[in-house]
Amino acid sequence: MVSTTLLLVMLTTLIFGTFMKKVQNYLVPPTEEEKEEYIEELREATFIAEKAINKNRSTSTHYEEIVHPNEELEVT
Repeated sequence: MVSTTLLLVMLTTLIFGTFMKKVQNYLVPPTEEEKEEYIEELREATFIAEKAINKNRSTSTHYEEIVHPNEELEVT
């Protein structure tokens, strides 16, 4: 009985939880101001992410090249 109740609670939470965003938008549609604010937040987040990615891209590396002993180059 306990395991059945736990399973029922978990399933209903998963099933109804997945549809809550759609239900919320249907019952209380977002205003134009909220839509514009959301778009602006997305733009800022994208800009910050691009900036971080570009900062991490560099031609130099802090790793040392490892050469196998059988492939060592002779210095002449």
